[in-house]
Amino acid sequence: MKKDKYLIHADLPGLSMKDVTVEVEDVDEMTKILHITARREHRSEEQDQDESGKWVAYERFYGKMDRSFPLPKDVALDAGNDQAIQCRLVNGELTISIKRQPPPEKEKAPPRMKIPIIDH
Repeated sequence: MKKDKYLIHADLPGLSMKDVTVEVEDVDEMTKILHITARREHRSEEQDQDESGKWVAYERFYGKMDRSFPLPKDVALDAGNDQAIQCRLVNGELTISIKRQPPPEKEKAPPRMKIPIIDH
């Protein structure tokens, strides 16, 4: 986490942008959930076999992956801020950057005032 944003990294080897979906669910005013979904469809046998028609090696994952993360309350996700969340997928590494809202300014306490003590 940096001071102005949250970073989420996910390794998704062999997947492209068309295989990955990133969504934010606005559950209520205080709760937002980040969903990362990835799917790889099974390819036909002809694409994975060598010239002789035999398998050389077959070590690929096919199927669906879905992860969900509750987001902290200070994320700056609102309808008017399209730069608040950014996603990049480079060489199988998904990086999600989510801006944080600046902390609210603290109200200054009034200066202390000395109260005289009198003797009766």
